[in-house]
Amino acid sequence: MPLLTLLSVARLLLPALFVFGVPVALLGAAVLILRGVDDWRASLTGFASLFIRHGDAAVPPDLRGHGESGGICTYGVGIFQSH
Repeated sequence: MPLLTLLSVARLLLPALFVFGVPVALLGAAVLILRGVDDWRASLTGFASLFIRHGDAAVPPDLRGHGESGGICTYGVGIFQSH
């Protein structure tokens, strides 16, 4: 599966998989699949197959502070708080 990198709003690099089952020129939608707290991008390949069977691509990324992504995991704490 090809790897790609997403750039977050916080300018962190988030590694992701680009999962597809047909030639790229024939793809329908590209679906961004977000995972749960204890998962990482490779754990979503089974779920991605649901979209692939319908001719779409799936993009499961490692979120901030998980897997191989940059940054630390804050679970949203402090993001919207002013100092």
